[in-house]
Amino acid sequence: MANHRASVAAISIGDDFLERLQKRRERDGLGSGSRLDDDVVDIADLLTINVSGLKFQTRKSTLNRFPSTLLGSSDREKYFNPTTNEYFFDRHRESFETILYFYQSDGLLCLPATLNPDIFIEEVRFFQLGDHILEKLSPEVSNTKQIALPKHPIQKKIWQVFEDPLLVEYSYDEYGGVR
Repeated sequence: MANHRASVAAISIGDDFLERLQKRRERDGLGSGSRLDDDVVDIADLLTINVSGLKFQTRKSTLNRFPSTLLGSSDREKYFNPTTNEYFFDRHRESFETILYFYQSDGLLCLPATLNPDIFIEEVRFFQLGDHILEKLSPEVSNTKQIALPKHPIQKKIWQVFEDPLLVEYSYDEYGGVR
């Protein structure tokens, strides 16, 4: 069984990232890596974010550390659904995992190799992480390796289906072949 690892481009916000992360862990009672007991978590501090059907739970206090962003400000309230008691965003699911990690890691933004950089940048803009984040992310995005698609149309379509099955449109010619 082959071991597959996705490469990650990481951007640290500020030179003192590890120091800030350690201070946050100490402040939150996490010390050197232990987890909080479930009964210590303040239920009133938890919120649910639904991104195109995929639900995430995090703390309001985690999001509020970045008040100039969409999720860290009161602007998130316009996405609140009182019926389901959650925030709903019709956005790119895979990108949101990385966006949420930005909040949880005190400003570390990673561009996973499996994400389309253009889609990811659009999500960073939507969630208003800031122009300074995009500026730091731009060199990493421009350094991502672009893979040349096969020239044969059928091979190209097959490649696209495996690369991003949700974005591929299928069309057939009069003989049943893929266009």
